[in-house]
Amino acid sequence: MRDKLRHEIEDILRQAGQGTSSPLRESEEPLRRSGSTLKRMLRRAFAILSPGRILLAGALLLLTALLVRGRAPFLVGLLAWTGLSLFIVAYAMFFTRTTPEVEKRWRGRVVRYSKPPGWWERFARWLHR
Repeated sequence: MRDKLRHEIEDILRQAGQGTSSPLRESEEPLRRSGSTLKRMLRRAFAILSPGRILLAGALLLLTALLVRGRAPFLVGLLAWTGLSLFIVAYAMFFTRTTPEVEKRWRGRVVRYSKPPGWWERFARWLHR
């Protein structure tokens, strides 16, 4: 059924004068798909790395360092410094990550608010009174 449909589409395209896609384009298509798959995988990986999760991982490493203190003292420094650095990275990510701006709508129309006047505009308006 699929082959029949594909052949009919190719015939219609040939009759329209456009022809079918070249073999080179067909061979490039899996590369495009794999690139988009890679992009999707990277987006998911970075979406998983939220500041809250990194902060939690840092806190867990610090807690593990406290619990392991008596049994493996050589790991305490490594776990503590790693946990502390993750804690700091998460704190920095919390303030640097921007949230996408949401388009405000009312009754299907976009609402745009004007910015409040700055001190220079207020001063100029005061002078012109």
